[in-house]
Amino acid sequence: MRGPTARPGWNVMRSVCVEKLSSSAHLDRSSMVTTVRVEARVQRPLADLVELLQPESWTRSAYFRSVYRVQRTKHGQPVARQGRGDFSFERELVLAGNWTALYYEHVCAHITGGGSVEFHNLLDMDFEQADQYAALNFGLHECLASRWGVLRRSGGLDVDRGCTRLERQPGGSTYVDAVKSLRYAPFREGESGVMGVLGVSPHIANHLAPAFLGWWMEELVLGVCSAERPSKLGARPPPSSPLPDLASANQTSRSTM
Repeated sequence: MRGPTARPGWNVMRSVCVEKLSSSAHLDRSSMVTTVRVEARVQRPLADLVELLQPESWTRSAYFRSVYRVQRTKHGQPVARQGRGDFSFERELVLAGNWTALYYEHVCAHITGGGSVEFHNLLDMDFEQADQYAALNFGLHECLASRWGVLRRSGGLDVDRGCTRLERQPGGSTYVDAVKSLRYAPFREGESGVMGVLGVSPHIANHLAPAFLGWWMEELVLGVCSAERPSKLGARPPPSSPLPDLASANQTSRSTM
């Protein structure tokens, strides 16, 4: 059991103790999908972590530049905002009980050597909770754009799914089980054969994913577990900057060949 340490962007509670029970990362070489699992026991009530598990609280971490619930058509497609390059967002949220929704996320992490990895994703999510547990499931609806080092491209991931489950434990503690699977998508015709300044292909990136994703997931889970509760959860507007120009992203990919 240990007290919290500084995590990127999180205001941690000094009184919270987090015990990491296990952390594993596995690359399935037949599918090239990496799966990471982190388990922890946290000395704080289930209700605290349920609030921190809500996507609206993720932007309190420096990893998430933007997260918001997207309006959908009756056919389930995201509604784009005219002339803005992003999406219409749900202004009225119902966070109590169970829900299913489409979310946009802009996630970014710095890597060794001064570069960064960045993704713009649409995720299908569903949340369920009862007296003794809560669970958030997510799956990739679409990877809109990504950046690895200096290389930008449309798309970038073809697998991004997982689940975080919270279970109430005796004595007021909470068990946390977080699983995430990810795969970098192969280059399409016309895209560069290298990924930015790192000079690695998606295939090589998938071989590196267990180390990178394992580190990122552990930092994220331990940061969430020890973070201060949000003062208020509600709809947050999209960022003022639009999504990357995907046509420009494709041009950048071709120019690095």
